[in-house]
Amino acid sequence: MTCIYQLNCGKRTFSVSSILGILSALAILPSCLALQECPADLGELTKKYLWFRADRGNAAVLVRQDIKSISLTCEKDLVAVSLRECIVISMYMHPTDMAQRTHIKELLGNSAPSWHVPSVLCADVNAWNALWGSRMSSFNTKNQAWTRGSKLLMLLEDLDFQVINDPESPPTFIGGRGCSWIDITAVRKWNKPTKWEFSPEGSGSDHRLIITTLKLPIDTTQRLALRLTDVERVRNRVRNFVATNSTPTAVSLATELSRAVRESTPTLSCRLKPGWWTTRLEGLKQRLKRLQRRVHRRFLRGALRGDLEQELKDLRTAYRAELSDAKSRARKRFFEGQADYCKLVRPPRVSSVPSSLEGCPESENTAAFILRRLFPRFDSGHRLLWRIRHLLGPNRVVPPVTVRELEQVVSRFRDGSPGEDHINNDILKQTLSDLKDVWARTFTTLLNERVHPEEFKRGRGLLLLKPHRDLAKVSSWRPVVLQSCVSKMLEGVVSDRIYHEIASSLHCPGIFGFVRSKSSDQAVHRICSHYRSGMQRGHVVAVCLDVRNAFNCLRHDYIIKSLVLLNTSEYLVSFIRSYLHNQSVTVELGIHDSSITLQVGVPQGSRLGPLLFTASTISLVRELRKISGVDVVITAYADDLTIVLSGPSRKHIRGLWARVKKCLNRWCDASGLTIDMDKSSCLSPRKPPQLSLKGKVLERRKVVRVLGVHLDQRMNFRFHVKNDLRGCHPAAREVTSDGDRKGWAQHTFSAARKFSKYETSPALMALVTGQLPTPHLRHLQRLRATPTCPCGAPDGSTIHLAQECPLLDSARKEAGVSSQLLLKMRKMVLILPRRFRATLSTSKTSMKGVDRTKTEGIPR
Repeated sequence: MTCIYQLNCGKRTFSVSSILGILSALAILPSCLALQECPADLGELTKKYLWFRADRGNAAVLVRQDIKSISLTCEKDLVAVSLRECIVISMYMHPTDMAQRTHIKELLGNSAPSWHVPSVLCADVNAWNALWGSRMSSFNTKNQAWTRGSKLLMLLEDLDFQVINDPESPPTFIGGRGCSWIDITAVRKWNKPTKWEFSPEGSGSDHRLIITTLKLPIDTTQRLALRLTDVERVRNRVRNFVATNSTPTAVSLATELSRAVRESTPTLSCRLKPGWWTTRLEGLKQRLKRLQRRVHRRFLRGALRGDLEQELKDLRTAYRAELSDAKSRARKRFFEGQADYCKLVRPPRVSSVPSSLEGCPESENTAAFILRRLFPRFDSGHRLLWRIRHLLGPNRVVPPVTVRELEQVVSRFRDGSPGEDHINNDILKQTLSDLKDVWARTFTTLLNERVHPEEFKRGRGLLLLKPHRDLAKVSSWRPVVLQSCVSKMLEGVVSDRIYHEIASSLHCPGIFGFVRSKSSDQAVHRICSHYRSGMQRGHVVAVCLDVRNAFNCLRHDYIIKSLVLLNTSEYLVSFIRSYLHNQSVTVELGIHDSSITLQVGVPQGSRLGPLLFTASTISLVRELRKISGVDVVITAYADDLTIVLSGPSRKHIRGLWARVKKCLNRWCDASGLTIDMDKSSCLSPRKPPQLSLKGKVLERRKVVRVLGVHLDQRMNFRFHVKNDLRGCHPAAREVTSDGDRKGWAQHTFSAARKFSKYETSPALMALVTGQLPTPHLRHLQRLRATPTCPCGAPDGSTIHLAQECPLLDSARKEAGVSSQLLLKMRKMVLILPRRFRATLSTSKTSMKGVDRTKTEGIPR
């Protein structure tokens, strides 16, 4: 059954709350919502529905998340969404803007002939016709709405649409100046019985809520509620399997575990979480309005109304009490959900599939098109990988996989989405005590055979939209591959062993990404310190390069050669060769799906991918470090390369860049990577010489963003602080306007201030105070015997340096930062970089050891 709810919200946010109240009482959510004149904020609806809507559009279609869908047309007043079995159209026609009505008619007339499946049109046409129930009287005979209705009906008949409104139904619009029939529902290529009715509940708008039901089955995707898995049942199942199978393999054990999880986990129900506006409140409000009208009519007639006034008083008291209780319950749920501060300021997830991709033909599979663009083809990749099979590292004995190794790998697992086997990290952790000996034995067998199983090479791809990017551009999507968690456990063991063998090469001064005991803060500090020292030498240029689609374009033969040059063991090199061969990714994009076999690149989301990419950059860093010592300083963090060139003259800088460019070109040609010149730029306090790469000149900018920190040409961080302060208020509004919880926005803002009143960005604070790395961090890296601060404090952490260190003023003077800048920085309330946000518990505990008397002189 396909159930479609149709409503004109009249730009009222309260109508969305009313819909939420109606839907929260349903056992199964309707398939689609077709809305017209919908408000900008759809609130909780976007958490259970995929929404299709143009920017500031009047029409929107919301599809339940378990239904595959893709938009066909997404205009301001016309949205058409395909559900594979049918098409749902939401349309709004302005009552007086004839140009807009003509444009909408042209769009519908051009698009409808290409729809070859049943279609349902839900529209607010602002036109009258007897076919959909309009009544003609002596007062409205000459109204232009009749003419608009006749013209619209002719268009619908030409497009083979059939209006299914009940002509004897009550008005669909009840306003302050009258009522009318202006909301229509029409079907195309559908001859079976259709149910069309009004909802008895209030809609919160001046339009009635229309429910259309078609006897049309919809293909849904059933998701497992993995948080409700019966873990004890899964453990008993795998215990029996291990007891009855003397020599299980890793693949058979993973298959049995996956089967046990599916049988012990219920499917995810498509129900909304209860909102603060309930059906009981809606009923009380309707009764209160009816009683108020009765009292007012008696007042106009001069009749007695004492009994009704007492009833009205009692009903108003009951309504207010229920309203207060509902808000109290919702407020409690809201603050319970604020334990993780990161979730409060995280932007809403884009729940829309693009209507068309740039460069994609209309009839082509969208998923196949985006896969070909994101995962480039290299036909000779497998042949080259086979040709270099003689390249092997030193032949060492394969040490058996120990239980300690598995426990260390699994302990680093975070909560994440499962792969195609539905085994998540939590299931692996809870069953490890029963299966750790079997996993260790089977993984040792795979390492001895130098084989990565084919069943572990199938990944489920997710397309994540990059922030503030265009939906229609392929480069705006980041492909993340969800692999089997059992495969991740095996990859973690191999990754630890490779890291142990090449650790000395990874810990060279220029490499920071995915290296233990190194962070992005240290990388930014290295860039800033060398840039500042270059300013004193005369001329300095910071070249910020971005590798285009880096993880998906790295050649497999170059990975093997890099590992061999780093003296990696033979069995690890052979295993990586098997791991890279025949990796596949399956992606679903709306109603389309497609698979592709990777010929180059490493899967994003795998355990081995970041390490293999970092190992491939070691040769470039070594070559650049040979150029003139401190004149060329490279800092590599994954695919972000920052090269600081310094010297006494522009001619010297030009000569250095010529040598750097040769190294970059050789590395790109060998690895198959390319530099994205649109995202690359240079930074310099003086006018630098023209630096070109691949025939394009690098753009000079006044401010560049490096690893989350905005660096300006004078390296004073004023733009960074100003940008963070500018983002405080929008982030606070996002926290305090979550859905329909605006009634207690002030309380929420106060709680947000408590979360981060004494928290600042460690990177920014440490850079400004010139104290990075902190004594505490150097102690963790085993570079200091104790974490004691130079001032004598027992803990030289960032919080100590920011709040109570007596050496703060001298450190600030050394960094050349004015007190006004530090004053602004202390006023920051919400910190946007996600990795520096803390939970409520962390914020509270961090204040327990702070002596208020020592912080009186620091501006807050």
